[in-house]
Amino acid sequence: MAILNSVFSFLGSVPAQIAPSIVAPGKMWHLLILNVFSFVADYGWRIVVFTVLLKLILSPLDFYQRYKMNKNQKITERLKPTMEKLQKQYAGDKQAFSQKQMELNRKEGYSYFSSCLPMIVTIVIFITLWISMQTIAEYMTFKEYATMYDEYSYVQMQIEGKERPDKAEEEKEEDYDYYARNEQYKIKLNEIVAPYKAEKEKYEAQIKPFDDKIKEIDKQLADKELSKEEKNKLKAEKKALEDERKPIAADLKAATTAFDDANNISMRIGQDVIYQMYYYGIDDGFADKLKENADYAKILPDDFKVTRNGKKTDKVQASFLWIQNIWAPDVPWGDKAILDYDSFKTGIDDYYYADTNGIKDGSTLSAMRSKVAYNEVMGKLLSDKTHSRTNGYLILPILVVTLSLGSQLLSSMQQKRAGQVNNKGGVATSMKVMMVIMPIMMAVFALQYASIFALYMVVNSATTLFFNLTFTGIIKLIDYRRRNRQYGITTGSVRTIKSGAGSPIIHYVKGANPNAGAKEVAPVPVADNIKGGIKGEDVRGKDKKNKKQAQARPALRGGRPDPNDLMNVDMSSKNSKKK
Repeated sequence: MAILNSVFSFLGSVPAQIAPSIVAPGKMWHLLILNVFSFVADYGWRIVVFTVLLKLILSPLDFYQRYKMNKNQKITERLKPTMEKLQKQYAGDKQAFSQKQMELNRKEGYSYFSSCLPMIVTIVIFITLWISMQTIAEYMTFKEYATMYDEYSYVQMQIEGKERPDKAEEEKEEDYDYYARNEQYKIKLNEIVAPYKAEKEKYEAQIKPFDDKIKEIDKQLADKELSKEEKNKLKAEKKALEDERKPIAADLKAATTAFDDANNISMRIGQDVIYQMYYYGIDDGFADKLKENADYAKILPDDFKVTRNGKKTDKVQASFLWIQNIWAPDVPWGDKAILDYDSFKTGIDDYYYADTNGIKDGSTLSAMRSKVAYNEVMGKLLSDKTHSRTNGYLILPILVVTLSLGSQLLSSMQQKRAGQVNNKGGVATSMKVMMVIMPIMMAVFALQYASIFALYMVVNSATTLFFNLTFTGIIKLIDYRRRNRQYGITTGSVRTIKSGAGSPIIHYVKGANPNAGAKEVAPVPVADNIKGGIKGEDVRGKDKKNKKQAQARPALRGGRPDPNDLMNVDMSSKNSKKK
């Protein structure tokens, strides 16, 4: 308590709160996550909601990318025969072939950079969010500790008060109550400690003769002139003394622990409050629960309370599902759920310094961030065995790698179908390398940095995969309908003909060419010199007539198929008979 008492010596009658004075990061992503989305109290679910909404906002870019890739795929399929000819023509000159290929693709409207804009936006967002979320983790780790430090200081001030200064002129009128509290605390503490002190002194007195005799024997054994028999005799005597001393030593150890606990009773009360505050939150009802302990009831003042404003304080712990501390990685090693001092110091990074955290009082900052103060405030949390200090089970890193591989494979297949990547060549090799490097890089991010960023990567990859599949289906549906409108037909219902078999019936789309599918008969020469001939008919031979009709039948208007051909049924003769 020496360090905290040195802080109380220059604080006001009630210790000022440090946590509210800590400067929060103020860039765009910081403001969105910490302020705009503050309506979601749980930070884990806040990241989930934030990521999904961000992905929805960026979905038009994703749709644009899929649309362009689909368009490129069609161009590639259409130009495939021409490209094969060019490849044979320029088999010995790859540079010339590549140039001709680019010229032809550009002429046909092929877009080489259709995926660049969404990719650039994605990379920029990824990097800036990684930096921002790590800064948020550092800020929240420091602020959580500052919040607990404030509560601990408040509890200690109520119990121990403030020591009266050596000089009367340094006394402050507003602190008279705390000077009185300190005097009362010392009296009560002596009363509590007295029996434990007496018990400890009793065992110290009992063990002292044994220690003195053992020391005397050690001195005798150091004498080189002793015979072997004399030395063995002394060793046997020493062992007998040590065996007799053991139970007394165990009692002394227990008595010393009890004495230390009694002497540090205010620290124990403060640590109990912090423990409750971290895992469950606190209200003034917890003060009554503390008084159920007989020793605590002796030391606690009648007006003792654990909250400054009488309102309940929510739990400090920022957990999410299986993760105990969302500001640390989802890993089972390193006891990341409750950070020891060295991990805490590393975890807050620049917030260790006043230039970043905004705490202007150097003495307060030095006292608060010291190792002694940290271990005193966090003592019970660090030594607790009922709550595991394992922060996670590698679930988020595994999901990150799995989803990254899935996205890479899907994107690779789509780009190959779109003709943006050949099966052979430098681009294909680069993609294979990226399929290995990207999951590894994602795993490093997930294992080394805060769980909030790993959670963002998981949700972002899952929503990207969902939108990818959805947009691909939408684009295929658009193409299907556009193709049907182009031919002016659509198939759907089934009708029955005489044979009893079902066949698809043709429906013309509203607004389509009404002549779609109509036959355009090729002109037949008129036989002017044949007696009895009919205009348009060649009577010089049945075989010649059939040949000309066979030539006329496949002729189509505008390249559109004959509906009768689609159904494999010639309805024209049946319709003429009905008429």
